[in-house]
Amino acid sequence: MKKRLLVLFLAVVGMQMSSEAQTELTYPKFTKVLEVTSKSVNIRKEPSTQSAKLGNSPEYLLVLDENEEWYHACILKEGAVLPQPGYVSKKVCKVKPSPNLDDNYVKQCWDGAGVSIENRTNGKYKGYCIITYYEFYCGAERNWIFIGKNKGNVCIGKQCYYWRVWSDDTEYSLQSINGEALEVPMSRIGDSDGPDWNKLTDREIDKIMSFDSIELMVAGKQTQAYRDGLGTTTESGKGVVTYSFDKAKYIGETMITK
Repeated sequence: MKKRLLVLFLAVVGMQMSSEAQTELTYPKFTKVLEVTSKSVNIRKEPSTQSAKLGNSPEYLLVLDENEEWYHACILKEGAVLPQPGYVSKKVCKVKPSPNLDDNYVKQCWDGAGVSIENRTNGKYKGYCIITYYEFYCGAERNWIFIGKNKGNVCIGKQCYYWRVWSDDTEYSLQSINGEALEVPMSRIGDSDGPDWNKLTDREIDKIMSFDSIELMVAGKQTQAYRDGLGTTTESGKGVVTYSFDKAKYIGETMITK
């Protein structure tokens, strides 16, 4: 009987650990985030100009370590996810620190970016931040919600876009880039100014955090398209930029946060 109870206890603990593991974020252990201002920079496999090229023209460097001549960094470049960190020569790479993703930065953002940031104040995800913004996409406005750990000038978390479910006009659907979805009752999170995403329950955030992809968000230039009386107009200004991070392909030191 005792043996059966022990087996049952271990099974329950294992299920709890498995469930808890879904809320873990694994990401590169970095020291700082730098915005690359050089127009053309090669990314090398090893810290040598003779080493093979992994790519070029990074937008941001998530620095893992460095010496007097080289940055060793996870490379952030829109539209590309490198399978491993690379080396960038300091001799040809001009950089500047990326701004902190905080209230001060958000208040300075271009109004068209629609960026807002809230810190989770209770529950299992207390201390996590919720960042929302929108973009004009395929002739319609697409709204995004990002939930994650804010590490200063980079936020690591999960991203999804949302819209009202028009079949009954009572729910919002949150959907990941990979197609995973979660419906949230509008009657509970809605108000006169739109949905209040800080009202999401821990269980709902558990679902979002179980989405496959991990995203990195940094402060940067954001281009927005919107409609005016003359058609579609494009403007640029301060905003937020997100990058997909495929931890399955990453080769290097990582750390875990809950």
